[in-house]
Amino acid sequence: MFLLILTYKTQAQSNLSVPSCPDKVEFSNVMVNLDAEAQTLVNQEINNLLTPPNKFLDQKLERMQWYLPLIEKVLEAENAPDDLKYLAIMESSLMPEAVSSSNAVGFWQFKEPTAKEMGLIINNQLDERKNIILSTKAAANYLKKNNLTLKNWISAILSFNTGLQGANQWVPTFWSNANEVNFSKTTHEYLIKALASRIALEHRVNRIKDSEKRFVEYTTNNKTLAEIALELTTNLDELKKYNTWLNTSTIPANKLYSVLILAKNEEAAELEGKIKKRLDLTPGAINYPELKRLTTVSTAPDAPIFYTINGKKGILALPGDDINQLATRSKIKIKKFLSLNDLTEQNQAQEGKVYYLQKKNSKAKVPYHTLSRGQNFWDVAQMYGIKLNSIYSFNKIKKSDTPVPGRVLWLQKSRPKNTPIEYMKDVPAAPIPSKEIPELSKSEPVVSVPKPKDEPVTMPTNVKKNTELPTKPLKVDDPIFEPKPSISSTNTYTVKQGDNLFSIAKLFGLSVDELRKLNGMASDELVLPGQKLKVLKESIYTPEPKKEPIVVKTDPPVKAPVEKPVSSQPVETKITTIPAPTKSVASNTHIVQKGETAFSISKKYGLTVNELLAKNKKTSPTVELGEALIVGKNTSATSRVESTPAKVEARPLPTATKPEVTAKTEPKPAKPAGLEGLKYHTVAAGETLYSISKKYGQSTDQVKNWNKMTSNTVVLGQKLIVSK
Repeated sequence: MFLLILTYKTQAQSNLSVPSCPDKVEFSNVMVNLDAEAQTLVNQEINNLLTPPNKFLDQKLERMQWYLPLIEKVLEAENAPDDLKYLAIMESSLMPEAVSSSNAVGFWQFKEPTAKEMGLIINNQLDERKNIILSTKAAANYLKKNNLTLKNWISAILSFNTGLQGANQWVPTFWSNANEVNFSKTTHEYLIKALASRIALEHRVNRIKDSEKRFVEYTTNNKTLAEIALELTTNLDELKKYNTWLNTSTIPANKLYSVLILAKNEEAAELEGKIKKRLDLTPGAINYPELKRLTTVSTAPDAPIFYTINGKKGILALPGDDINQLATRSKIKIKKFLSLNDLTEQNQAQEGKVYYLQKKNSKAKVPYHTLSRGQNFWDVAQMYGIKLNSIYSFNKIKKSDTPVPGRVLWLQKSRPKNTPIEYMKDVPAAPIPSKEIPELSKSEPVVSVPKPKDEPVTMPTNVKKNTELPTKPLKVDDPIFEPKPSISSTNTYTVKQGDNLFSIAKLFGLSVDELRKLNGMASDELVLPGQKLKVLKESIYTPEPKKEPIVVKTDPPVKAPVEKPVSSQPVETKITTIPAPTKSVASNTHIVQKGETAFSISKKYGLTVNELLAKNKKTSPTVELGEALIVGKNTSATSRVESTPAKVEARPLPTATKPEVTAKTEPKPAKPAGLEGLKYHTVAAGETLYSISKKYGQSTDQVKNWNKMTSNTVVLGQKLIVSK
């Protein structure tokens, strides 16, 4: 029986034709002309791929039917040529566990440094090189990046094997921007094989019987494969077999992952039906917001970066940006900016988010959304480009209502009065905000990393300008805790894993723009671990003149009472310094309170933001808790509220000489009123409001109250009061 089946399959394969390479063929949007010698080389590779009939080829063709629909979907979304899918087949035969002699791994055979450069995570928990969707996305971005340089997709394909520098050495200069290229016997072997794979496998896969199975995607986070198997009544071993990117039993909670389930065609529809009933992860939650970058190149450090978000024009919030800066860069009034984004004066800009510059819609493109843990109504409004009031109206919600995880929100029409509110059980947490800059459609992907703890630093004395800076942004699997930042002896700062421009600038008392200018960085350029940055201006390094002791001379006393016998030598007089009251602030100043911004303060006193900045000689609209700001007239200076020593008076000496009295110390500035005893925590990667509250033995409601928070959402780098 076995021999009969084997004979039948061999005969079936032998009946399939083997294609020949034409003298002209379109490949990855480029017309390739082949001379006779090049055609011979391609035909030899085609024959090697398709003959003789063998079991390995059958298995590869079946895997193509399973995986190619997933690859094609990613390539289409990334606006990359569909023919690039044949590179994955050529590299790994679509086997996730494939490992090369040079330790390249996975579907697209990424080596670890390149994989991490392209944003793939590799650690003890997972290896995203073995994830077909994430690795294809990384490969598409790598090829798109090189295509921007080489200006030819055929050249970009070669760079996938040789690297960018190697491709530059191999391809002729006239291939740049060319719609046609010529292949000859001297053409690189990788290009010959790539074209042969496309011709041979495209021909064969279209002539075989359709597979009886296909993949079904289950998108989730923070679940175990066992839970998924139980929920969908599928085989756990099969789940593990086709999801080898996961090294542990639990899917990470920090972002959404697609778990692949191989099912028979007749069972796949039933599985998809079960998955669609999970309203906690509707397709909208996965595919929204729809982002597309409009600004391809930033021309200045403070230049705006524009996007379309759900079809509307938007602006990207960069590190250190606040609402006022975003409105100014967008050239619209701040009041309008707040209105377009359903914000108030107390809201802070969130780094990495795209804000709307056009009116949002009255209803969403999807009918429903289920609230995840940590998600609020505003998050949903921004996700789908729907007005916040529409969500309130459709769902009969009051502004004071607290978002409940699992609640099903209506996004296109009002929930009927006789329809009760629906709640889903066991909803996953919303992906933890990582302040990741939205993916660029025409440049390299960039990322932000966690903010380090502020540490006191002793400044060095010499300046050494760093001239060699890494140019490729790097996404890293950021741990929660990192070593304290350190400074070299040359007035440069070595970037640690977890640093970003905003945290480094704050550490050295600079603005982000100043830090960028000091290092000649573009506005969308981020920093990499190990990179050396110049952190101080030369003027700051100038040593301060040594302070001489304060000498107070007194006139000879007249009839000074003698209480004790004194020597004829001058006596050092003790000086009592009396701090002035800390709460006495001029009536034309304002002490910054929690939640206040430059905009809200200026509005309170009938000023514009620029007038407020001018009065206080500030270049940035950022204000700090406890800061004293001039808001009226006839005041010449502003500072933080601090104690001022009273006049120093020396007790007269009972001698005729004029003693010199040395003031030993000056009083330290007092803390701003109301700030004594506060304890802060800076949000790190992977943390939630619940985990932070638990860490400090507080309830989430208490922490929210102290920080005037309206939702449970926390942002990477956010500073929270955790104890009073």
